[in-house]
Amino acid sequence: MNRIRVVGRVLLVTLFLAGSFAYATPVDPNSTLIPLQMRILENGMRVVVKEIPSYPIATVNVWVDTGAIDDPPGLSGLAHFFEHLTFKGTETRPRGQIAFEVESLGGYLNAMTSLDYTSYFIVVPQRTSNRPWKSRRMPS
Repeated sequence: MNRIRVVGRVLLVTLFLAGSFAYATPVDPNSTLIPLQMRILENGMRVVVKEIPSYPIATVNVWVDTGAIDDPPGLSGLAHFFEHLTFKGTETRPRGQIAFEVESLGGYLNAMTSLDYTSYFIVVPQRTSNRPWKSRRMPS
């Protein structure tokens, strides 16, 4: 019984150390294992493209360098509130229209607010990613 415990503990320590090493390894953006393309637009927005041909999805992520830590004193939750306003519609699209358009392609969208960033994302099946984006009317 003691031998099993010792072997189990050795395995756990080995897995822990292997995992720690993997997390500590810096990511090389020039690695052929992670083919990234990055471009900075004139307005300062960073666009990063990573193609993985074997994945059957296309995704768009927008990361905003503002999160809960940036909320003014006394207005806790403001960054999260603005995240939710994104889904309330725009001047040209009523509430739910953007979600309807994405979901009509078989995709989904969502957002999240963290301590130091807010992220918005859309995921659609790859077969629909090359279609021109046409506004679809929501059923009344």
